[in-house]
Amino acid sequence: MNEEMLKENTIVLDFDNQLILIINTASIDWLTQKVFFKSRIGHKVEKIENNIIYFRKDLTYIDFEKIDELLKNKIPSMGYEYYSTDRLKEFISARNLYIEKRATLGIEMKTDATRLDDRYLKFKSVVEKNMVRTLREKQMRDAFFMFAMMKSGNFSVPGSGKTSSALAVYAFLKANHLVERIVMVGPKSAFGSWIDEFTACFGEKEKLIEFNVQSSKFKTTQERRLSLKYESANCNLFLFNYESIENYIEELAHIISDKTLLIFD
Repeated sequence: MNEEMLKENTIVLDFDNQLILIINTASIDWLTQKVFFKSRIGHKVEKIENNIIYFRKDLTYIDFEKIDELLKNKIPSMGYEYYSTDRLKEFISARNLYIEKRATLGIEMKTDATRLDDRYLKFKSVVEKNMVRTLREKQMRDAFFMFAMMKSGNFSVPGSGKTSSALAVYAFLKANHLVERIVMVGPKSAFGSWIDEFTACFGEKEKLIEFNVQSSKFKTTQERRLSLKYESANCNLFLFNYESIENYIEELAHIISDKTLLIFD
């Protein structure tokens, strides 16, 4: 930190794996008891220790910007100096740049930018090598978009092949050792379609090993938990309905890793 940030009567907003507010005053009640703090910041606080306010780790960089702007406007009028650190500013700037690049990429892909053709052809080649079903060009383009954007939504009409496109993303990621499984969360009525589509897309190239939370072989929730914990290591398709999710949070926390393609249907 800069030397002036350690002076008495200064308030410093910093980022050190999480957003923190360092209050260099004898007490912090003058801040935490203010109406604006209670109403606009208090619910974002995880804990307060040794005159340092630790904000929740699930806050986004947009939350950081709003908190910074609010404190910058409020603190000086209360007789204290306020600073935000360079590393916080750099983190926010990096996130803004990341979002901007993703937006630019998305627009370019939607307009079929020719500079992406090589990447697309490589993607298409890997998918076709690892799937037995031949996708329509629109389905393949949709799959490439989902892969490149990393987080995306597909709101095409029913019957347009969204499931096959999602499975094509899985095929590419699996071939490059980037994922090992799919976790699909959707209505129970969609389970049969996912099972059929997986088999139709991969055939003998990848045998379906599923965990179906609605399977009749399970009699109780406890049986499902035990199966998830001890018998699902080799599964490549996990099927959960929305209503069931809250019963398996602990088990899902171990299953859904950076090697998982997570899909909400």
